[in-house]
Amino acid sequence: MPAGVWTDVRFFKKCGYVSIIGKYFEPLKTTAIKFVKYTYMIGYYLLLALNVSFAVTRGLLIKKTKTTGNGFYSIRFNVMLFFVAVAVLLPFTLFDFYGYYEQPLYLNAVYGVALIGSIICSVEAIACGSVSLSLLFYQSGFLIPTIFGAICFNEKVGIFTVAGLVLIVVSLVMTIDKSDKKFSTKWLVLSVLGLLFCGLIGIVQKLFSAYRADHPSAGQIHFTELSLAFALVFGLLAMLISYLIKKRGDKDSSVENSVNVKEKQPILKCVFVIIIGALVSVINVLNTIIAQYLPSVVFFPVFNVGVIVLSTIASALLFKEKLSVKQVLSVVGGSLAIVFIAIGQIL
Repeated sequence: MPAGVWTDVRFFKKCGYVSIIGKYFEPLKTTAIKFVKYTYMIGYYLLLALNVSFAVTRGLLIKKTKTTGNGFYSIRFNVMLFFVAVAVLLPFTLFDFYGYYEQPLYLNAVYGVALIGSIICSVEAIACGSVSLSLLFYQSGFLIPTIFGAICFNEKVGIFTVAGLVLIVVSLVMTIDKSDKKFSTKWLVLSVLGLLFCGLIGIVQKLFSAYRADHPSAGQIHFTELSLAFALVFGLLAMLISYLIKKRGDKDSSVENSVNVKEKQPILKCVFVIIIGALVSVINVLNTIIAQYLPSVVFFPVFNVGVIVLSTIASALLFKEKLSVKQVLSVVGGSLAIVFIAIGQIL
């Protein structure tokens, strides 16, 4: 370093300017870093709110299509959605082959299995047992990645967060219909598997966020596309097995009828399938992104409960569904739980 520079530095040190600059600059630097950090976090919270609205819209559109039926019909419908979702994402990844090379295919496969497995188990559990309890098991799946994130990623869990989680469970339990008392070993196994598969989806998203920290070239869109492609393949296999079993057991089964039935307004239903499939792709991509930046104790409870609460309110407003006192209390409890979780992150 030139001698003049050393002279200038010694002069500033002698006069105390260096310590004065450091005294005022460091707090400003720290404040600026915090401001940028909180700005990014607010952006991800807004992204979470946007994704909740997408998920609510998807649910309302599915309800509008009146997609009901046995397991085969439900699997077939979701296979169509997965196909559309993969097709929507393909243009964004087609020319980025390195993004495919960096993907953890084992996580993609597990994600695909968990996605189609949660659908099959929840539908079959509802078909053979208590509807309200089956939905309770399925909706409680978010607790698994929430606990996983707190333990494995050392995420902060305060008293308000715990209170919010407890309130969520209480709100879900309140939706149980006591008159619906269909219990069997088959139903219990399917309900537990549905809960585990649902929770496994969130765990895979968190594991991918950790993987991506060491492999930044592994894009979220590539991950989502490959995972949905695996779900599509497994869904086709499950649909074929279900059809063969039902066809062998009963030639006049509702499966054959559901295959041959002529849908009312097929063009309109195809439009709905395309829109819902596009929403499936967007929702899964955003969930994968958000899972990397928001704590599990915030993301999974807020997303799942937010969808339940807003879907209930939207159904009451759009489809004129009458809410029982227990449903109203459940909505209020779910809303308060989200507030408690938010306070837990602020404090």
